Amino acid sequence: MKRSKSRDNKPAIKTGVSLKQILLLLIADIGYALALNLFYVGNNIAAGGLAGIGTVLNYYFNWPIGLCVLAMTVPIAVMGIKIKGRTYVFMALITTAVYSLIVDLLSFLPCITEDKIVAVVFGGILYGSSSALAIKARMSTGGTDLLAKIIITKAKTLSIGSLYMIIDGTIVVFAMMVYGDIGAGIYAVMAIAMSS
Repeated sequence: MKRSKSRDNKPAIKTGVSLKQILLLLIADIGYALALNLFYVGNNIAAGGLAGIGTVLNYYFNWPIGLCVLAMTVPIAVMGIKIKGRTYVFMALITTAVYSLIVDLLSFLPCITEDKIVAVVFGGILYGSSSALAIKARMSTGGTDLLAKIIITKAKTLSIGSLYMIIDGTIVVFAMMVYGDIGAGIYAVMAIAMSS
């Protein structure tokens, strides 16, 4: 029996992803989207990651957050092919596309509180729980997760935790500059801490 091959005579990508992993990631993506749309976006809380940059770009240009996340993930994925392999990067792109679609489809949902502390607490719990499900699914959600894994292969002296702090810290500073509000950075740090 011949192995399945793509047109360029290379073996087709085999994902090895189970239905349980797909369901966990789907629930995680819905949780992320709810945290963003119900708590973070309306309160100008850019809680790290590419979604944090997307939140700032949405505020400034009114661009869809999910589309921003997907557009920023593509060049990161291209950089990651040589380091992480085609299958890993392919799955990261698929999961990011699904996440981006869900975020934008649920963008009609109103922000349910103007109290930033409530938004930080409940948004953080929801975002953190979604992260736990994504980790349990053992799949990359793309974005800064993929970026950190690419950088760690080159900068071996840094830990993955330190990298996340550097990346998220840079995004928080970017948000403070765009919003022109130090408070926005403080709430973003609180949200990151809460979800962690």
